[in-house]
Amino acid sequence: MPSPRIVFIGLWVCALLYGCGGIGLDYQKKLHGNYYIIATDVDEQMCIAKKTSGNGFTDVVDETVYEVGYDSTYIVAIQHPMKNKDVNAYYIVRMDTTSVEPSDKNTFGPLTFQQFYQKRKDLGIEDLGFTLVFDKLK
Repeated sequence: MPSPRIVFIGLWVCALLYGCGGIGLDYQKKLHGNYYIIATDVDEQMCIAKKTSGNGFTDVVDETVYEVGYDSTYIVAIQHPMKNKDVNAYYIVRMDTTSVEPSDKNTFGPLTFQQFYQKRKDLGIEDLGFTLVFDKLK
């Protein structure tokens, strides 16, 4: 039987790896640059995140993201805030390659559909469709 100290160290290492995104990602897809769509444990945690260092991520759009479109400059997303499927929140993220941490000034949202449509026009985003759709999260 291992000593309590060995068990403690083993659990501590596992917790450290898990907390830093080292293990346990249910879903991960690189969008562009350091921007990803990830779900840590379950699909309902699907969010847009920026990889900050090593295996660390910082959320840009919180859960539950269920539709995403992107190009080399922008990400557009639809989200059910707080897992409430009766509400749709829209986001536009201008990808920032100049800093490691995401900036709030580059994220527009939550927006209504009308606000989202107008902001896309204001930013000159022509036809950036939702190419990643997670039907079971809708």
